[in-house]
Formats: sequence, C-alpha cells, structure tokens
Amino acid sequence: MKSCRFFSCAFGLIFLWIFSSSLQSQTSAPQWSETPGQSAYIDPTAGCWRGNLEGYTDKASVTQGQPLAFKVSVWKGGTNITPGAYKVRIYRVGRSTTSDSLVSTLTDSVTSSFQALHDSVGNPIYPWTSCGTTGPFPMEYRNGCNWPTAFTINVGSNWKSGFYYAQLARGSYTGRIPFVVKEDAPGATSKILYVLAWNTYQAYNYWGGGSLYWWTGFFDSPDRYASGLKVIRTVSLQRPFGLHYHWAGPDTVPQSHWFRFVDQLGQFDHRERDFINWAESNGYTMEYDVDYDLHDPSQGLGLLNNYKLVVFPGHSEYWSTNQRINVRNFKAGGGNLAFFAANNCYWKVNFQASDTKIFCDKESNSFWWRNDPNEGPESKLIGILFGGTNIYQGGQQIKNAVTQASHWIFSGTGLSNGDSIGYGLWNPYPDLSIDPLASGEADMRAAAGYHPPNIDSVYVLARVFIRNLFAGAPGIDPDAHYNDIYLPSNALYSEVAYHEDKVSNARVFAAGGHEWAPCLFGQDSTKMRTMTTNILEHFSFKKYRGNIYANLEWGNDPLETATILDGDTYILPSKTLTLTNNFLLTINTGITLYVQGTLVIGSGVTITGGGKIVTSGGLIKTESNTSLATAFNNSRKIARDANDVSLFTSQLVSRR
Repeated sequence: MKSCRFFSCAFGLIFLWIFSSSLQSQTSAPQWSETPGQSAYIDPTAGCWRGNLEGYTDKASVTQGQPLAFKVSVWKGGTNITPGAYKVRIYRVGRSTTSDSLVSTLTDSVTSSFQALHDSVGNPIYPWTSCGTTGPFPMEYRNGCNWPTAFTINVGSNWKSGFYYAQLARGSYTGRIPFVVKEDAPGATSKILYVLAWNTYQAYNYWGGGSLYWWTGFFDSPDRYASGLKVIRTVSLQRPFGLHYHWAGPDTVPQSHWFRFVDQLGQFDHRERDFINWAESNGYTMEYDVDYDLHDPSQGLGLLNNYKLVVFPGHSEYWSTNQRINVRNFKAGGGNLAFFAANNCYWKVNFQASDTKIFCDKESNSFWWRNDPNEGPESKLIGILFGGTNIYQGGQQIKNAVTQASHWIFSGTGLSNGDSIGYGLWNPYPDLSIDPLASGEADMRAAAGYHPPNIDSVYVLARVFIRNLFAGAPGIDPDAHYNDIYLPSNALYSEVAYHEDKVSNARVFAAGGHEWAPCLFGQDSTKMRTMTTNILEHFSFKKYRGNIYANLEWGNDPLETATILDGDTYILPSKTLTLTNNFLLTINTGITLYVQGTLVIGSGVTITGGGKIVTSGGLIKTESNTSLATAFNNSRKIARDANDVSLFTSQLVSRR
C-alpha cells in the first residue's frame, strides 16, 4: 500500500517520551522548563516558533582532546532581541538512573545575540511575525544556520566517551545543546560501541521550518513531488533541535496530532537515555559515536572493527549507503549487532554540502532500502524488517508472548513459552507511563511481499499479533502468538528475533518493537534486564555458548582477559578456537566444550571451572613451546575424550 509506505514511519507516537526526573548532580542543575511562546499544543503551521535559548554545535560528535564550537541565539521574549547573558554547564548522561553528571562549569556569563530566521529570499523572520500558511516560511530547515560562534570548549582528554549536553540557563529558562564525545583510541575502554541515531533525530527535527515529515503542503516549499504535492527532501544538520510534528494521514492534520514537546530531543530522552542509564549504572562501560561516524568510506569499517558488539539502542531509521556497507562488512567479519528498537535502516540518505545536510527523496524507489539492488531490505542485515505502525486506542495492553523459552537469551528469567514480556503501564500519553515493547512501530520477518531468503534462519523469540493490516482494526489473536507460522502479508506482528551468521559467526538481536529501553523500567523490568544482560554479556564475548562457525581468537586484545562458557559450545569441524595471552576460560559445571575442530591453548592460558572438554573428533594442541600442563594450570582433570574418559595432564601431553 503506497500510503503505508510513505507514512508508516512517521507516526512514532512514542517518540515523545519526556523523561520525568529532574536533573540533579553534584550541584543542582537548573530544571528544564517550557519556553515562553510554547503552549501545551503547538500549531504545526507555526514555523516561526522560537525558544529563548537555542543552539547547536559545529559537529555532532567530537574526539577527546579536540575543540567544539557552540552557536547560540538568545531571545528575551516579545520584541526584545537585544543581546542577553546566560550560564553554561556541561553534563554527561549515564552512571545513574536519576541524575546526570556535571562535568564542567564553563562560565557564568556568556552573551549572545538573537539570530533571526530567514525566508526563501533571505529576509529576516522574527518570532512575532505571522508566518506559515499566512506569511513567509523560514528556510533554515534546509539551508541551515550560519550563526557566529558563541563559545568554544576544548573537550578534556579525560572526558569519558558518552552523550553530553551544554545546558544554557537564563533565569528560570534553559536550553540544551547535545553532542557526543568519541573515544580517541576506539576500543581502548570497551568492546561495546553505542551508536546514537543522529540522522534520524534530524530527519524528525522540525526546527527552522520543517523536517523530512513535513510534506502536506502548508508551506512555501521549493520542492514538489510529481503529483504537485509540496515536499521536503533536504534537511540541515546545522540547526538546533526543536519541535517534532506528526500527522494522521496525507490530507488531514487534526489537532489530536499536535504534540507537546517540552524538551528538544525527545527521541533520545525516550529510548537512548533509558538504555544508557540502565547499562552504565549496572557497570557496563560503553564507547559512543553517532551514526554519521560509521559513514566514512575509508575509516568507518576500521572504527567498527575495534569492537565486538555494536548497539543501536533507538530508532535508527535513516542510513547512508556507506553506513550500511560498513555495518554489513563488520557483521561479515564476525561483529555482533543489537537493535533495541524497531524500524531501523529503512530510508536511505545522501549527505550533501560537505556533509552538513541529508537528502532523502521518499518519492523515489531508490531511497527505500528494500529496493536497493545491492544491499537489499533491512532484514538482510537485521533479520526482520518494518511491517507497520501500531497505534492502539482505548488503553489496550500489548504483550509479546515467549515462543523460544529455551533460548539462552531467556536464561535466568524463569519464563516459559506463552509467558508475556515487554509490558509497561499503558497510557496513551507516553510521558505519563511506560509503553509496551510492541508500541509504535513493529518489525517482523516478512511483510507486504518482502520475504527475505534467510527467513528460516531467524529465531522468533517472542511475538505478538497486532492486527490485520487490510482490515485496519486492531485485535489480538489469542493463538497466533504461539505458532511459528509463516507470516501472511496482511498481518502485522511484532517479533523479537535472533539469528547467527553461519559463515562469520556474527550474532544479531532485534527487539522488533520500539520500547525495549523504557521497558527496562516497566512492570516486568527484572526479566527485561536479565535478557538485556544476557545479550550484552554474550555479544561482547564475556560469556559464550553455542556453535563456533568461524576461526576465533580469544585474548588477542588487552580488554579480552576471560570468557565463561555457560552453555554447551561446539568448535565445528575445520574451525579453530585459539586461547592466547594469559586468557582465562571458565567452563561452568555441567557444561561441555565439544572440540570437533581445533582448540589451540596459548601461553599462560588457564582453563578452570566444573565443566569438561570433549575431543569429539577434533584436536587439542598448544602453541609453540607451550606445555599442556601450563595450559591446564597443572591441576584440572578437565579434558575428556569422545568416550567421556578423563584425560589427565600427562595424557594430554602425550597426545600432542
């Protein structure tokens, strides 16, 4: 359905989560507040809306030790546009579920001027000017801002990689300018890379007159579809984050779809923030980048290859060709991927104007990844693909039902097939409660005629049937949850999926719904957190179980010191697992490492635990000049042959 194609990704109702905790830190941070001129609901035609403190950085991400320039506009309200002073504080998100960390008190007095918007011929537009449908329409959404630098910070070499923001404060009013600090030596502190969906933030960003979701013809757009409908194909990355706007369909914009937007980066606050706060407060160290950092054709793959796991925590909908190729090659090299929201890698974008703008022509089939002749649908990479939008009315609670309870991702949850996961405190307004996992947009293995060839290799861990797309009305099918059926093209499911690349050994997890991160704080948070821990531990190689499909080396990096086998593991025939550099391998009690290929034990390696090694037609050997007595720590009677006969250390030596 053509209309579904163009508008399905636009709804994102859950995009508007408002993180309820006020910001507290070592010193109390000013609480975010609504800006004068912003009512509870925003007229979507009011393209001239302005905030009191607005700004952006010259680049989305910055390496430790490098400078970052901030561009700021100050509006005192009404017709007063004289320069104004404000305070600047730098905060980092993470390590706590209740507060952000104050990193730097930059200054108590920076003065900036008001920066006007401009129409299509360059005339200034002021906040009190009638605009939109009745006046000039601003072009900053496309042209970007050319504001002077208000202040510059030199990012400290000791600043942890992460999501940061400069909080500007003038009296009771605040503004927030986000940026990401990158690790100057990628992979030095963590083998987990956390990728923030900056392209998608900007695609939805309405500031300066429009977004890639503003094509209903209200404004003086220079672009039109072949049908004559006005459209936005290009948005600038050089602008503040502002209002976010959705509609119900191509021809109507009812007031029910005018949304409150108190903070200016709602998608981050709704998903990524939750994941960061949970992960870092539970001891996970992660390194951070934005999706543009994966775009570099010469260095993007090299960046990714420093990591074992790349996490896409939020709605990462807009990908460049280089980003897709680099992530695909990372996976082809054995890198693991985890997607904790839905509708990823859906629209293709091109970068323009020295990479300061993104271009996406949604009227052209070539900008829909499903029609790409080389990379193919998103499911070719992820395992599942976007199926449709789930908008529930009447407080209907949506619960994914477990279908593969024996899978290791469910270890420690106590879940059985048919049990529910991913449910929250349902409320139609996301800022008042936690939405269920399957809220918003839904991914599944096959949809609308797209049935990828690898569908049979994708494990559906949990599923909820949402509705028949052709019938339109939502409804729960009580039986469809539990049957591993081939999906009809007219049904919308949300499927939690997992698959393994049997060539590269890569593992891929996809949540199938938008709200995994908020559900870490929902009614079944304990189970959701246990599942997330399992994914992070196994995908980063802190733990392992299952097949080894490719030649692997554990311990070849300073951060790789130990792995726990917590499930039976098979080194498949003709494949080699090498343990090196004082690596510690723990095989839990009751667990077996089956050596059908080759196990190489390097210098200083210790193998311990109550499990066993079975040489099931394979070979155990050491590196040059390494005795098995050293390898097995000279104390463990752990290895066994194919007949389950214990192999003592002396026997292992004789078998070299």
